Amino acid sequence: MALKTFLLFFKFLLKFLKNKFMNNQNSSVVTIKASLVRFFEWPIVLNWLDIKQNEIIGDLACGHGNLSYCIASQGAKVVGIDWSYRGLSPTRNFPQCTNTVWHFVTGDVERSPFRNSIFDKIVLNSALEHFKNEDAVMREIARILKPRGRLVISTDSLSVPGVTL
Repeated sequence: MALKTFLLFFKFLLKFLKNKFMNNQNSSVVTIKASLVRFFEWPIVLNWLDIKQNEIIGDLACGHGNLSYCIASQGAKVVGIDWSYRGLSPTRNFPQCTNTVWHFVTGDVERSPFRNSIFDKIVLNSALEHFKNEDAVMREIARILKPRGRLVISTDSLSVPGVTL
């Protein structure tokens, strides 16, 4: 019952934030909105990943690599890929923590440079809806994910105009 109440509250909160911030195109407000969404979303994503020591986890369309860093700090080996080198450039500023391993690649998720069945788990966080060919992305994920591997997908409907909760 408590979970149902929390989910109803969470849905209300997301609708409120959407109505409050999506109509204002001020970039700082959009950044605040995105940060609030990540604040709620990432703990759920990390829980679903169920990260184990030394697992190899692919963070597809990783953007700046912030989620990759969170995953690596829990003991997994993370490989992030994003099409934009500019997007990946902030990752160079992450602190090198003991026992964290991550690597970033500039490339196309639809035709990734990875060998077959390389990842124990894959996360596609708030990105699938931004690809032109979602089927190609899913085929590529099936190719690079180990048999019985785990795939965690979240979508970012709050930042896509015209998509409702």
